[in-house]
Amino acid sequence: MLNSKTFEINQVVHDVQCYPFHDVSFQRNYILLGGENGSVCLSTYQINTNNKNSTICDISKPLFETQPTTSRITKVAFAPLQWTDFKLTFCTVDSSNSIKIYRSKQKVHLSLLSNITSSDSIEFELITNISSLHKQYINNVCFSQTDSGLHICTVSDDHRCLATNIESLESKVLYECESPLVSINLRTANEIVLGEQYPGRVLIMDLRIPYKKPVITLKPTAKNNRTQSLGLFDTDVHVTRNEWIGTAIGKEFSIFDCTNPLKPLLQQEAHTSSGCKHFRFSPPSFNASHLVFATSNQYDTVKIWDATTSEATPITFKQNYRIGGMTWTNTLTSSSDVSLRKLPCLLTGGDSKLHCYALQ
Repeated sequence: MLNSKTFEINQVVHDVQCYPFHDVSFQRNYILLGGENGSVCLSTYQINTNNKNSTICDISKPLFETQPTTSRITKVAFAPLQWTDFKLTFCTVDSSNSIKIYRSKQKVHLSLLSNITSSDSIEFELITNISSLHKQYINNVCFSQTDSGLHICTVSDDHRCLATNIESLESKVLYECESPLVSINLRTANEIVLGEQYPGRVLIMDLRIPYKKPVITLKPTAKNNRTQSLGLFDTDVHVTRNEWIGTAIGKEFSIFDCTNPLKPLLQQEAHTSSGCKHFRFSPPSFNASHLVFATSNQYDTVKIWDATTSEATPITFKQNYRIGGMTWTNTLTSSSDVSLRKLPCLLTGGDSKLHCYALQ
């Protein structure tokens, strides 16, 4: 069962992310939107706790918003608060390959999240503006932490993954391959997951190891060889079981267990018309045994899958516009039934709307 709601946004949304590094323990949490006109909007969202049909019921006015530019925002990402002395830190990537990193001037401790109202603002400063890192389009970005400090890790069509120290701006090549690197995920504080488009490999890199070789390589293969030529588009790491890696390859999804990397746990055709573009695991819900995730094609179709049983079954919905980013959060209800207090909710961007789909 799905409960949905749509919010009108004053710009085309190209990427969206809810703060992903903790459970939603309060009625408000942070959401970051990257838009067509180059502006970035940080808001909070309100969870409806009045009944069992829980979903996001309100998005605040911007707590922080940048001025419009001529370059659209293509990616946004948060850094864990524990790595930044509880100062909210996030980065943006735009279509000119410029990377900007913002940090709040005051500490924003998790225990204070519920005290933020729609009229509050947060003062931010631009701490880093990086350009000319990559020769071609930056496909994805994430933060990592090593003994030398906080880094921004990027992957690009130029076949390289770079790690750049946000203080010294020193960059190093973590990996270089024969085809575009299309995705990057944080697996642990010291490990990242890279997605190589062709022939479609998943590479797990340990940042503590000086040589540039993956510690684990996964090779998802589409069941239909004709769709393999579409390549790998996306990867994701399960929130609580980081040995599980999900991939979007060809027209299918695959889920691997890194402890047995030779064969996927689950593989199934997802989008027949234009390939499987995105894959996102949901956060843990009230039932730890539930395996829920979302996929999308390149255009307007999103599927939410429940793979708790042996065969995954989807709920399918279409949007009237190209999908601009996918992110999950958890809703909280005030139900006396403990099993209904924590339910996953998917948010998708695109056009000038934000769609919320809460599982019931």
